[in-house]
Amino acid sequence: MTQLLEQPPTSAEPVPSLEVITAGQMLSLESAATHAATFANQGVVQYDNLLIGEKRAKEMMIAGFILGGNVLLAGQPGGGKSTMLENAHRIIGGIQDNEVAFVPHRADLTAAQLVGDAATIFRETGENPVLREKIMTMIASIITPESRVIIFDEINRGNPYVLNAALGFLAQRTLNANGKLFKMNGVELIASSANPDEGSKTTFRMPPALGSRQSLGAMLGNGDAAERDMIQDKLWDQNWKSTPESMTPIISTSMLHGIRAAVEKVPFNDEAKRLGKKVSKATRDELAGLGIKEADGRITEQIRGTSRALTLMRGRQTTNETDIKDAVEYTLTGRLAAQPNGASRIEAATERVLNAA
Repeated sequence: MTQLLEQPPTSAEPVPSLEVITAGQMLSLESAATHAATFANQGVVQYDNLLIGEKRAKEMMIAGFILGGNVLLAGQPGGGKSTMLENAHRIIGGIQDNEVAFVPHRADLTAAQLVGDAATIFRETGENPVLREKIMTMIASIITPESRVIIFDEINRGNPYVLNAALGFLAQRTLNANGKLFKMNGVELIASSANPDEGSKTTFRMPPALGSRQSLGAMLGNGDAAERDMIQDKLWDQNWKSTPESMTPIISTSMLHGIRAAVEKVPFNDEAKRLGKKVSKATRDELAGLGIKEADGRITEQIRGTSRALTLMRGRQTTNETDIKDAVEYTLTGRLAAQPNGASRIEAATERVLNAA
């Protein structure tokens, strides 16, 4: 049985709720690295119940949970995108299935269906004179203030309602429903899927700003020949099939929050800092050359955050050049995978950025 990583109390005093004190205040950097590495290793094993191979995509999902960020999973139909995203939360203790909001890519999806609305109904309550009572009835929605994981299926095929809502969630973590603005403090991850071949066919053009909100991205189906052979062997010789019901929670939300808070404490060694400055500028220039204009600040913060999360996942306490390089690929994939013909540009764009640095 997999042991759930819990946040141990530091004294006999009652542990305050996470609304008052974050678990990260109880974790040293050394402890955060140890627990993050365990989470990463066990998380990949749990995700093996969903996909064969695809270790990079699995690690991206784990990094996304650690950062509490936005992730994009792209790939061809039938590659396992939806299966992965719909079940990714199962490794986190305390997240229930009804707290996962799945937004389909239906062209007729309305704002009321997405975030809810209120209908005003008048009911007669007397005869002379006729009195009317106003009744407010809420329309059920896909996303609610209680949602903890939000999934946008095939986001590059979404209609304007979906795309506008996605921008709000990805950027501000807010929900505007029934005239009220809710801050979605309980959201642990916002994940989107995209079929890269649909980018040029979609009825509604996806704004580039949507890609810029993706902290990390990964492509499915880009494995080498050895991985493709392994997939065929498991499918044909071992009759492999996806078994999400076999997954087990491996980390509590309080421990996850503790690791998340520790990310900001991770220092960079001198080589990583020098490389980080160069790749941030080179990434901005690369995107500008592809027609995607973006401020330095957001690119820099995403590369910094992702590289720090990867550092802890690898059991280390100081970010090095390898962490920076991997963060660049995740960042560019998040930007490009859902754009028209963007998937074919990722490898070359990453290579140009790293060569320029």
